[in-house]
This record gives sequence, C-alpha cells and structure tokens, in this order.
Amino acid sequence: MTLAAVFPGQGSQSVGMGHELLEQYSEVSIQLERADEICGYSLSALMKDGPRELLDKTVNAQPAIYLANHILWRLVRKTDIKPDFVAGHSLGELSA
Repeated sequence: MTLAAVFPGQGSQSVGMGHELLEQYSEVSIQLERADEICGYSLSALMKDGPRELLDKTVNAQPAIYLANHILWRLVRKTDIKPDFVAGHSLGELSA
C-alpha cells in the first residue's frame, strides 16, 4: 500500500487544534512551550482557547498551523508509519 502525508495550509486552523494530543503525549507540551518562547506570546493558549477571530489572523494562523503540523509529524516519526510521499497545500508545503 502506498501512503502519503498531506499537510494543510491556512484556513485549516481551529480553536483547540493540537491540544487533544496533550492528553496522550507529554512531549507535546514541550513543543508548545518552546513555540510560546519563540513567538514571544502564548500561541499555545490562542490555539487552545481562541478567540477564533484572533486565531484566524494570518500572523497567528500560520505559526499555529505550522506548529500543529510539526507536532503531529514528530509523533508520526516515532511510529512504524513511513509515508512514501509527503505533500502540502500552501503553508503546508513548508511542513512537507
């Protein structure tokens, strides 16, 4: 079977994104904290709690989407899942 990993771009952001992984994987909190340090504001809180209007702004949406893609990809790499191809739409191309 051929497997592809496809990363989304802007427009895929939603309040709560990535935070469901916190309950299952402790290393996710480390990535979120590091992103907050780099951004200079709590991107993780914005991703978790919104408001949607602020999350939808490009200045917030793009780092949030990139971070969610990055976190998920790091988790996938710890498994036996090995995609044959990676692709991304718009901002997702950077993750791919």
